[in-house]
Amino acid sequence: MQGVFVYCLLLVSLLFSCAEDVEFKTEDISDVNPSKGYILKIETSEDISWVSKQSCTLEYIENGNSVLYSARLKCRGGASSKYEKHSYSLEIDKSINLCGVAVDDDWILNASYIDKTFQRHKLSYDLFREMDTSNVAARSAYAQVYLNGEFQGLYVVMEEINGSMIGLAKDEDEAMLFKDPPIFYSARLEWVQDSNNYYQQKFPKPDAIDHSGYLDRLVELLHHSSDRVFAQEITSHFCIDNIIDWHLILLLTNNDDGLFKNFYLFKKGNQSTFNFAIWDYDHSFGRDGDGEFNMLDRLVNPEKICLIRRLMNVEHIRYRERLKSRWDELCELNVFTVDHINQMIAENDRLLRPNIHANFGRWPIDSKWYQDVNNYVDEIEILKKYIALRIPQLNNYFKRL
Repeated sequence: MQGVFVYCLLLVSLLFSCAEDVEFKTEDISDVNPSKGYILKIETSEDISWVSKQSCTLEYIENGNSVLYSARLKCRGGASSKYEKHSYSLEIDKSINLCGVAVDDDWILNASYIDKTFQRHKLSYDLFREMDTSNVAARSAYAQVYLNGEFQGLYVVMEEINGSMIGLAKDEDEAMLFKDPPIFYSARLEWVQDSNNYYQQKFPKPDAIDHSGYLDRLVELLHHSSDRVFAQEITSHFCIDNIIDWHLILLLTNNDDGLFKNFYLFKKGNQSTFNFAIWDYDHSFGRDGDGEFNMLDRLVNPEKICLIRRLMNVEHIRYRERLKSRWDELCELNVFTVDHINQMIAENDRLLRPNIHANFGRWPIDSKWYQDVNNYVDEIEILKKYIALRIPQLNNYFKRL
């Protein structure tokens, strides 16, 4: 076994050395302009809570033009709360086009602390939306953030996924939105974030209309129905084309963390089916997010979840055939190609370069929880090397499927 392990390491090393040369040079980030790009200056006299939003003012600077807004702010994050650089939820008192992303009042300022490329979330979300205009994922941009005059570094400014962002109507009785609902567990979990809101219903408020019974019936169908009943009813509950796109983005990014969580489940009304919106994709593109590389030595298996496992074996839905055909289509459309994704990486890099040096002056690359001493350029290389390995691997997988 040890010999096989060493051989695999040598093979990966060889593939790295043969991968397309990365154009980024370390010296490129030494001469920067910290004032360039979008700037968010937040001032508050209150301690920032992890529970509720506190009053603040936001000075939004774009192209040298400054506008002042009233807003509210709180820290956000679960496991990421241990990191020195915090993420925030920002609610502005009016809807504005923040950083050219969208017109809205609810925003996420993502610290991207363990992802030194600042790209894994954005790449995943942008690709998912590019696959189909009906796919939902947060649009995002990069901005420098200051808090009470102190530079906090670069942030990924994201749309918050909520009812208004998706376009859910309050007068639709069956319009609903859930965050990380534990529907893929056959037994009810003993511990959840909110015992009074087991499925994490976000829209409408559970005290207005409680849709937990709807998901109880969905769990029954997924886990306990006969194959005949599953085959007959599943397409009336889920959009199969959306599941296929979700399946493919999981495979492309190798995001095992996105199987049982890191998604929103939504339904627009009684005439619609459930769709998945993706969220939290920093465990991807060659990293597991916990300080480990994952250059395809541990492959995501979407069939771990009952929905995909059962669909793969329902003949009349032709899920396998449709999955393969969709992969081929996205490759032909130049969405899932090495060149296209490298172009996306290069465009994000162009936006990040002017201020990346300032961020790592504020948060040194070897500080606690920061994975390792790799710098920004090293991590960009990992993205590109990962894609150079993954696309051909998936092409071979779908040829055999």
